[in-house]
Amino acid sequence: AVSITEKIHGTNFRCGWVPSVADTWWKKVKKFFGRLESHEFVYGSHNVQLTNKFIRTNGYYEKLGVGNVYAKIVKQYQLQDKLKKGEVLYGEIYGDGIQKNYVYGCKQGEHKLVVFDLMVDGQYCSPAQMTGWCDMVDLTHVPILYWGPFSLEHAKKLTEGNSVLCPTQKVREGVVIKPAEETNHPHLGRKVLKLISDAYLLDKQNTDNH
Repeated sequence: AVSITEKIHGTNFRCGWVPSVADTWWKKVKKFFGRLESHEFVYGSHNVQLTNKFIRTNGYYEKLGVGNVYAKIVKQYQLQDKLKKGEVLYGEIYGDGIQKNYVYGCKQGEHKLVVFDLMVDGQYCSPAQMTGWCDMVDLTHVPILYWGPFSLEHAKKLTEGNSVLCPTQKVREGVVIKPAEETNHPHLGRKVLKLISDAYLLDKQNTDNH
C-alpha cells in the first residue's frame, strides 16, 4: 500500500532538536567543562542551516524583501516548543514572494508551513505517524489524496485539478508517493517518488527558488 499526498510548491524547510556537536571553539570549551547541552535547535532548508543563537541573512528571500522566512516560521508556529529532543520536521514554506503564481491563498507578506515528513531519533516516521503527530501538535500536514494499492494511472489522475490545500490555487504542482510503512533500501535509501503534473510542466512562468 502507498500514501499519495499533494506536492506543495514552496521552499524546503526543516527544523528540530538535534544532538549537539562540538564543532566550534566555544562548543569544545563547553564540552570540556561538561556544559554542552545534549541537543540544539536548528532550522533552515536542505541548503541552509541556522540555529536559534545565530540568526543570519541567507538566500534569495532577503533580496525579495521577505526577510528571514525560516526564522519567521519557527516563531510563527512556536516550533521550538512543539518539537521534542530528537524530533525533526520537514515541510514546505509557501506564500508571498516564495514561488511565482503559487501563493495558495496567502496575502501580501503572509507565509505558512505545511509538513510532509517527521524524523524521530534518526528514523523517518510512516505517513500515518506523521499526520497523527501533526494533529497532536496542531500543525498542518500535506493533503492526503489516496491510501491503498499503487496504480500509476490513478497517481497521474491525482496530479490534475486545483490544489486540495487551497482550491483557489488553480494548478496542482503534483503528488508525492510513499510506502504506507516506511522502508529503507540498502543502496537507494528511502522510497519516495514525485510525480509532477502536466499543467505545471507546461507553464513556462514557474519558478523553482529554494
